[in-house]
Amino acid sequence: HTPGPWSTYLNTMDSIVVRKMGVSGYEIAHIAIVRTGIQDARLIAAAPELLEALKTAHAHIADDVLRASIGNLIAKATGGQQ
Repeated sequence: HTPGPWSTYLNTMDSIVVRKMGVSGYEIAHIAIVRTGIQDARLIAAAPELLEALKTAHAHIADDVLRASIGNLIAKATGGQQ
């Protein structure tokens, strides 16, 4: 898994590229090339931050049903099991 943050840009082929930028300002990885729309690309680009937010919520939620639901989402995102 390539750690975030990720960003998006429209390339010359009318596709949206989700990428990881390095500290030097250069692109270091293409995460995805999306042809279905900017909304999908933005969701993919937000994935690392969304996962971290879920992990934080999971650690602080007392409600067992909600906690299990969040745990299942984390497992789905990471390929693990809760």
